[in-house]
Parts: sequence; C-alpha cells; structure tokens
Amino acid sequence: MAEWLGRGLQSLVRRFESARHLLLKKGLYHYRCRPFFTVEDDARAMILPLTLRPATPADDAFLLDLYAQNRQAELRAWGLDESMLASLLQMQFTAQQTTYATQYPDADHDLLLLDDEPVGRLYIHRAEDHLLLVDIALLPEVQGQGLGTALLCTLLEEAAEKGVPVRLQVVMTNLARHLYQRLGFTALGSDGVYEQMEWHPPGIAG
Repeated sequence: MAEWLGRGLQSLVRRFESARHLLLKKGLYHYRCRPFFTVEDDARAMILPLTLRPATPADDAFLLDLYAQNRQAELRAWGLDESMLASLLQMQFTAQQTTYATQYPDADHDLLLLDDEPVGRLYIHRAEDHLLLVDIALLPEVQGQGLGTALLCTLLEEAAEKGVPVRLQVVMTNLARHLYQRLGFTALGSDGVYEQMEWHPPGIAG
C-alpha cells in the first residue's frame, strides 16, 4: 500500500496546494489542515479510493473482527487463552452494539471502504444542537496514514457549517486522546475511565 500511495503523490500535492487557497477563502483550512496534518497527509487521503456506506447486519462479522483487532492485544495481557479471549471479545462486541443501538437509534453507522473493502467504521449521532462521535475505528494496517484525521476534520467542518459543537468520550489511556486534543477538543470531565471531550467552532463559545 505504501508504494501505491507514493505514485503521483508529488503532483497531487501541487494540485492540493491550489485547493488549499480555496479552503482558506472559505474559512475551512484552519479546521482541516492543522500544522501536524500536512499537505502530503491531505493529498494521501484524497487519492485513496475511500467511500462510506451504511452498515448492515451482514457486516457484523467484519465489525467483530475490527473490534477484536483493536482490543485483543490489550486483553491478551490478561493471560487469557484463545478460547476465553474469543468469547470475551464476542461478549464485549455484542454489548457495545446493543448499547449503541439502544442509546442512539437514529445515529448514522457507516463502514469506511478502501477499494470497496471495509477498513473501518464511523458512528455519528446528529442531534439538533451538537454532533456526537459515538465511535470511530480503523483496522490496524490502515492506521497512521491520516485517514482518521481526515474523517475527524470533515466532521469538524460539518459542525462548523452548522454552528454546533462536536462531542465524544474516549478511554483515558487511549492514544487517540492526544489527537483529539491537537484538533482542539477540550475535556469536560472524567469518570476515571472515560473522558468526555468537546470541540467548538471558532467564534462560538462553549
């Protein structure tokens, strides 16, 4: 994938430099392109054949695998054998799905597709006065390529256009916390396990 990403990247970077001026005129550049999110990162995200589609019950096997790949290293540290680990992951995944469906029945639950193959999920609840990022997850092999940042920045742009905040909660030990902080999210409170965070469009008080 790295070799594919490199093909034509420099020419696309030059093309994106022109698009950057349009973003500046629209007042969107300062949300989407933070200093840590470089032109190359944006260009890389732009050339990836990414699409979103609604998740269906037929996607449950992928969603379980996605959940497991992002949790199993942590749970293996508990010394569980493979059978117990699989059972625990299935139980936790089912509980998460049930909780999301119950608490956010009208949320948009989408799969992120790369070359028409699922590589992640995005779960967003759009209320009248805020956007709630219920969950975002990517397969480990596509993490660290700017895809999550691009999705988040697009969500911030949507919130800015609507004039509403974006809210989320994150496990305090999750490294994604640092990304949220760099994007401008601030902490609202914590229960010792999860931290509640919020982002406000510039010029709109929290």
